[in-house]
Amino acid sequence: MSDSRRGKKNGNLTPSPPKIRINLKKEQTMKTGYKIAAWVVVAVAGAIITHTNPLWWLAGAVVGKFALRLILTVALAVVLYVLFYALIIAGVLWILIN
Repeated sequence: MSDSRRGKKNGNLTPSPPKIRINLKKEQTMKTGYKIAAWVVVAVAGAIITHTNPLWWLAGAVVGKFALRLILTVALAVVLYVLFYALIIAGVLWILIN
């Protein structure tokens, strides 16, 4: 191993950690392309059916997706809050009863 791949520590040569290179650009580009194509298909299909502008459909789909994710996130947070609160109350009652 050459000296450029090793570091010096207290006069001893220690090997540097291995360089791991992950190449996902092609797969990520393909996924992004499919996502964009799906959004365009939804926008064009909605525009053809209703005879409106595809940009409105695209904007509506993006806003709708954001709103749906926000609603689902809040709903999940509320459910988890209630479950943990019930778990705490059950634990306190369990301790008091025993």
